[in-house]
Amino acid sequence: MKKILFITSASLADLKRGTPIRIFNFVEQLKKDHQVLLYESVPTNQLLKQLWRFLVIVKNEKPDLVMTATDVDISLPFWLKIITGVKIAIDLHGLAAAEMYFHGQMGQIKSWLFQRKISWQIRWYDLVFVVSPKLIDYYGHRLKQGVVVYGGVTTNEFYHGAIRPPAVFTIGYTGNCNPYQGVNTVLNVASRIRQKNLFSFRLNLILSNGRGEIEDQLKVLGLSDVTELHFKVPHEEVPALIAASDVLVIARPSVPMTEYAYPSKLPEYLATGIPVVTTRVGPVEALFQDQNCLIIISPDQVEVELEQALVKLQVMTRAEREILGSRAVAFVRQNLTWDVLGATINKNVEAL
Repeated sequence: MKKILFITSASLADLKRGTPIRIFNFVEQLKKDHQVLLYESVPTNQLLKQLWRFLVIVKNEKPDLVMTATDVDISLPFWLKIITGVKIAIDLHGLAAAEMYFHGQMGQIKSWLFQRKISWQIRWYDLVFVVSPKLIDYYGHRLKQGVVVYGGVTTNEFYHGAIRPPAVFTIGYTGNCNPYQGVNTVLNVASRIRQKNLFSFRLNLILSNGRGEIEDQLKVLGLSDVTELHFKVPHEEVPALIAASDVLVIARPSVPMTEYAYPSKLPEYLATGIPVVTTRVGPVEALFQDQNCLIIISPDQVEVELEQALVKLQVMTRAEREILGSRAVAFVRQNLTWDVLGATINKNVEAL
């Protein structure tokens, strides 16, 4: 058993977004085998203030390991190691510099400089967990030890309620309205299917933001009358809502911020037993190749291939779709529950 000082700037009080949900589950797994002291850090623009605070904590608590999550929080443990020699670890969820540039929060030069700083400081980390093998390839020789821990689900995220098949083929999506999540692609393809009169369908959208924007888009595309909208649903209530779907879609584009990240909704989707369509982005191919438990489409022809996948699923019998979904559930139970992932986390932490 090790004594771990875990520092995060993410609030774990309201678990609706992927990052705090992952951090929460990561910490819960650490607690099974180790003593964890969980602290929230102050904003990163107060580095000296928080450095002094945590130097005192390290001196008093004498942890075996200081740990954090996301490259946004990489600097504090780095400086704690430089000053005290304590071992440090981090859980990387992607490339924050690329994400900030994508969202317009940083210019190209500032993003490049930020990534250079991260690439330098990561060399000092004794253990680096990542959500994708592509991150290990990206940092390469800079990593002393890199371990892949994909996103997972807890056992209560497997849907155990009654399944009431929708009367009309229903396409489900849950997440936010940011461009990198692909909700626009889902709506464009749905509109085209309706214009071509390929088959009748309904949309089941569970969203965390963008109500006005999405309602306007549905009107423009002529989809308002076939759409069920749900906003800001508590995380624990989502499985029951998405269970009223025949297919679940993740249509992420291929950009740096998605290629080095992990779609946290993917294992949640698979755990429902509902067929899933997702793009070949990030670790998807490495993780699911030859598993035959979901439909993977190319991000280069995403609208064409998504339409083809939806047509294919719509003509399947319900029994055929259930077989596909049951394979997905079995894969998640064997590989992507937090209990399974936690064993990998704790084994590597204990070995430090």
